[in-house]
Amino acid sequence: MSYVLGRTGVFAYIFLPLLFLFAGRNNILLWLTNWSHSTYLVLHRWVARIFTVQVLLHSIVSLAKYVQTGMYSMEANKPYWIWGIVATICVVVLCFGSGLYIRANHYEIFLLSHIVLSVITVVGCWYHSYDLYGLLGGDVFWVYAVSAVWAFDRAVRIVRIGAIGPKRSIVTELGGASDYVRVDVPDIRWNRVPGRHAYLYFPTLSRWAPWENHPFSVMPTAMLTPKSDANGTRVTRPARPVARSGSSTDSTGAAHDVEKSSTVVQSHSQAPSSCQNRGLTFFVKKGAGFTKKLQAHTNLLTLVEGPYPNNSTAQVLRCDRLLLIAGGIGITAIALFVANHWNVKLSWSVRDKASCLVNELAGVLDTVEENDVRVGSRLDVPSLLAHEAAAGWQMIGVVISGPPSFCDDAKAAVIAQARVSKTTQFELEVEAYSW
Repeated sequence: MSYVLGRTGVFAYIFLPLLFLFAGRNNILLWLTNWSHSTYLVLHRWVARIFTVQVLLHSIVSLAKYVQTGMYSMEANKPYWIWGIVATICVVVLCFGSGLYIRANHYEIFLLSHIVLSVITVVGCWYHSYDLYGLLGGDVFWVYAVSAVWAFDRAVRIVRIGAIGPKRSIVTELGGASDYVRVDVPDIRWNRVPGRHAYLYFPTLSRWAPWENHPFSVMPTAMLTPKSDANGTRVTRPARPVARSGSSTDSTGAAHDVEKSSTVVQSHSQAPSSCQNRGLTFFVKKGAGFTKKLQAHTNLLTLVEGPYPNNSTAQVLRCDRLLLIAGGIGITAIALFVANHWNVKLSWSVRDKASCLVNELAGVLDTVEENDVRVGSRLDVPSLLAHEAAAGWQMIGVVISGPPSFCDDAKAAVIAQARVSKTTQFELEVEAYSW
């Protein structure tokens, strides 16, 4: 029992720096391995579960051993024991209180509690070892390593924000009663590299939590500027395939009742001219947290932290054909791929209440010769993939972004098509926005 007690305690301390390193945005392993932040978050969650098991085993075996040897009454009131109990409780709450439902529906509560309980856990681990062994046990040095990892991540975040400086963004509500807003942040010029995101802070939106932030896909504002005629009216291609609810599709996934007659479309909302050709644009779907407070504004204080990479895009951009499949606001994560490949086909489905996004991204759609935009109807992904494979492309890159269920179905379709295709290989990339 003493051996298990000691080993589980030591391994728990060793896992602490790894646990915090995997969770950080500025993780040195991100730069060395070129893995995505979402991959490290998956690893973070599994390391956290193993860490929790070790902590629980350490605590249970300690209690059983001390009760068996009659030492419990002597040790239970000592500081190291009390701090051990505090740390164990915090670890259990952190592990079981970090499920996807809580993160998705109560993100602000999850984030704040995660930070507070993590601090208490680290403090508890330090006192638990120091009060028992001082510096002789060596466990406190793992706590120092945790502090260094955490301090480095926070310091780099501040540097990134400071390098850009405070901005005054323009917020436009889209489609009247829509749950979507457009945020234009001026005077930021980043290279048009696909697969990146940035964190936005709106300090004045939340009086009690000005540090709240969320990740959003990066999109240069200049990409969204639609082509206009001399009168300022946006001109679109007459054959843009925009399918509405109830339209049927053939085996290629193309729509039969396609709106091909209208060549002139009025824009519902446009950013002020000062933001049209420079800066970044973020499309935000209002949630239950601080994004719900976003309303039309012409001078909203905004802090930008980034850019951060998503998945590596090198392999998918080397393919002969690039197929972009998006659902809803997932279009923002893949729009930049349009400007980085010579042979692109875009398939995008949105619900009726999100149709305002189609108008706002007209500048991107106008640059894609082959696009299939559906409002109120689903994409037939299996038929689409089969048609592309039959076209004879040797290597097809598929980039998917959208809600979790949409991504899961599309991934399954790509895998199924890859198994039956004898001459075509598929390179799959998923730009997920639900961590």
